[in-house]
Amino acid sequence: MNNSPDQLLEQGHTLLKCGDFESAETCYYHAFNILKETDGPIAPRTIRAKEALASVFYRQGRLEDAAHALRNCIEERERTLGPEHSDTLSSVNNLADLLSGMGDGAGAEPLYRRALEARERTLGPEHPDTRMSLNSLAVLLNYGDTARTDPLFRRALAAQERTVAAQERTLGPEHSDTLRSLTYLDSLLETINDLGGAEPLYRRALVAQERTLGSEHPDTQMSLNNLANLLAGKGDRVGAEALYRRALVAQERTLGPEHPDTLVNLNNLAGLLRDHDDLAGAEALYCRTMAAYERMPGPAHPDMLRSLENLALLLLNKAGSSAAYDRGLAVFERSQGNTKMMQAALAEIRTGLWNY
Repeated sequence: MNNSPDQLLEQGHTLLKCGDFESAETCYYHAFNILKETDGPIAPRTIRAKEALASVFYRQGRLEDAAHALRNCIEERERTLGPEHSDTLSSVNNLADLLSGMGDGAGAEPLYRRALEARERTLGPEHPDTRMSLNSLAVLLNYGDTARTDPLFRRALAAQERTVAAQERTLGPEHSDTLRSLTYLDSLLETINDLGGAEPLYRRALVAQERTLGSEHPDTQMSLNNLANLLAGKGDRVGAEALYRRALVAQERTLGPEHPDTLVNLNNLAGLLRDHDDLAGAEALYCRTMAAYERMPGPAHPDMLRSLENLALLLLNKAGSSAAYDRGLAVFERSQGNTKMMQAALAEIRTGLWNY
């Protein structure tokens, strides 16, 4: 490759969005190696390239690698920029997001608090980055009715409502930033199980995004999935299935049938069919999802492991067969670090401790 590091990073970003993680990683590594020589190992552009590598590790399911890279970014930015520089805090918040997604709430909480407190001091309480940290921490710590009375959550909800109102006045009700803030507000309402309050906002965002961005824009597809998940939670199979299938058509056309985002939606649809006793339909979708994950290079992706657990549970409940157990164990052995945990989970499946 003869491209400049900036061009390589831009190519990597494009490949990452398209789901070509292996090629994206190659671009990011090449940019990182060049920048280490030209700018130095802890220069700002070099650290940005390392953070880009962390993002592709995450999408590949290499979560420990992603966490290690982000911790390095934090250490290097603290040393060169200081502990409260915006780039340092961005890395801190990214690591918190990663740990939260891995189920490590205890690890994520102090990082979210650190980012929030520093951003309040340096950027102010109404800055978008501050609100992002506040929302993330509020969602991490609270769920259900208890969140309604929690001071941190009430503060996050009030701040997000102010943001939406201000953007509607200054940018307009259908500006992309306004609609994105609206979806953040929706997620907070869902956290407190206010589905009645969240649903009209999701629908409003979806209609506006379809009109202004088009039906195949990533933000529109996200709103489709969000609304489908909400309807599924309310038990509205017909409404949820229609939206999942609409999103799938758009994702398969724009991202491809084996893009990770497409597979997540496919898995969601399979779960909906399973929950409504359409076991044959669910099994076909789980098998399709599993086949796609198994074709991905590298270690088993966490989403693949979840899909395999879902398939194993479905088969066991359907026929009392343990065929999925042996297949599952072989796949889980390809994973990094969590093999014992996954074996224990499968043992519980086999002994019938997990039931739908």
